[in-house]
Amino acid sequence: MTKDTKILFFSAVAGITFMLGVFTGDHFGQRKGYSKGASDAYCEFRTEIDSLSAEYHQAIDDYRSRCDTITITKYVEVRKIEN
Repeated sequence: MTKDTKILFFSAVAGITFMLGVFTGDHFGQRKGYSKGASDAYCEFRTEIDSLSAEYHQAIDDYRSRCDTITITKYVEVRKIEN
């Protein structure tokens, strides 16, 4: 083997070894870490949705309570004056 062929061969072996390490780490990482991260993200997202839903229902209830209550403060009779 010539010097250039050896460099090319070792570069290819190093690249293949690196990619196998990335794929292996990604596979085991998904099984252990990513799924837990996705679960935590789902729980956080669900909590945020529940909080927004509670605020929405509270705002609707506040609006409806104002519409349900009618307060009469003063009765004034208006008549047209005829000449």
